[in-house]
Amino acid sequence: MATNVLSWPANPPSDNVTAYKVYGALGASVAFNLTDLLATVTALTWTHTGLGYAETWTYYLVAANVIGDSAPTGPLNLTTVAMPGTVEVTASEDIAAKDFTNIFDDAGDMRIRLADATDPDKFANSFAPAAIANGASGTAQLAGINPVVIATTTSRVWLSETVPGGFQTTPPVLDGSINQPLGPAMPDIGIDFTMQPFTRN
Repeated sequence: MATNVLSWPANPPSDNVTAYKVYGALGASVAFNLTDLLATVTALTWTHTGLGYAETWTYYLVAANVIGDSAPTGPLNLTTVAMPGTVEVTASEDIAAKDFTNIFDDAGDMRIRLADATDPDKFANSFAPAAIANGASGTAQLAGINPVVIATTTSRVWLSETVPGGFQTTPPVLDGSINQPLGPAMPDIGIDFTMQPFTRN
């Protein structure tokens, strides 16, 4: 999980501040709302934990004393870090969330397409955590848990030779298909993907 760290200067001593209230909402430049209180602190910093990767949040700060609250200061837009082991790429076709993908060089531009065991040039070297439309930019993850739905635990699944971007629980058998293991699979978790060597049938 990711975090956003906020810090701010102290109010003048004459303000007699007793606490700072941090308000926030998911999204960029979201309007201030009293229901979005995240924390009340006395320090000049606060860490927002448990966030997703590459999430943008809007924050406001309110200084409080015995008389009441100041007007909110903000908005401040902060975006969490990208997921470790990820790259930003442009899709050459529509890609659904959790599809296994192939990052390739297209005349000097890094692009992403569906991995396909029937084409040895389209081996799986990544997967898409979220959908990417054709021509749009998106995130490809190079390794880790791809949370696909799978019914049984198995020590190995393979890149599909029938469904581009998919997987199968038995090795490919068609002539010319690549035999590429994707990693072990576990119900309610997914496939622990790492790029592995492959052979061709």
